[in-house]
Amino acid sequence: MNGFQMKYESELTWLHSYFDFSIYMKKKKAPETPSIEIKSITIPGANRSIKQEKIYGPRNIIIECTIAKDHRAETKRKIMDLMKKLSKEVVLRFDDKPDIIYYADLNNQLDLDEIMSMGVFTLGFICFDGFRYSIDKAGPLTLDSEMTIENHIYLDQYNDVEFNNITTHKTIMVNNAGTYIAVPIIEIEGTCDVINIKANNITTSYGPINENEKIYIDCKEMTVTKEFNSDITNALANWQGDFLYFEPGLNEVKITGESLNISRLKFDYRHTFL
Repeated sequence: MNGFQMKYESELTWLHSYFDFSIYMKKKKAPETPSIEIKSITIPGANRSIKQEKIYGPRNIIIECTIAKDHRAETKRKIMDLMKKLSKEVVLRFDDKPDIIYYADLNNQLDLDEIMSMGVFTLGFICFDGFRYSIDKAGPLTLDSEMTIENHIYLDQYNDVEFNNITTHKTIMVNNAGTYIAVPIIEIEGTCDVINIKANNITTSYGPINENEKIYIDCKEMTVTKEFNSDITNALANWQGDFLYFEPGLNEVKITGESLNISRLKFDYRHTFL
């Protein structure tokens, strides 16, 4: 049954459009790229413009649906469950590309009586984060991996993203198997006076780190937090530099610092696609 699946980011179980909500997917429109805005500067008197930058914006997805009418009362209940599920952002994927996910919000009104009367309706989603992501996070494959035979990523591209017992300066390689930059959350445990992490000519630095502290540098949300005794606090005052990203392909990451005794360094991200 060709359809779509959804869940919240914190959930493990996917819900299927037909098996859980009694919906047939008639047709979908999911563009291969996000919306694009090109900013330019007009040169007076030259009759031409110079491209300044290209910005990727939200992606709109439209799904045309019909309902199964075999058990009307049960179908109505399932449609109500669907409407409740779509009250928040969902992780969305399609059966024909099960290894690719979108972060989507419902962007149109749903009328239950009209849906039950007409039997057809449209789900309009907007993905404010317009990129597509790998269903599995970067890192070696595990037994609970959701990779499929249609996977977009080769097996040898699942390389290490977690590194242990760093006590000296070192260089590591981190892979982004997608087609666009990947933005990680950097997790650090151990102790140091300062740790510097450099990739793509950008350096992010933090210090000091004391025993039993966990540091989270979220390069996407541009936040820095510290976890200690289950309490999480803002730690931006101890951070310097810029937030890192990984280009498509292999990225050289240099780790330096003072009094390094890092027990665990992890880059938490998904391979990112246009």
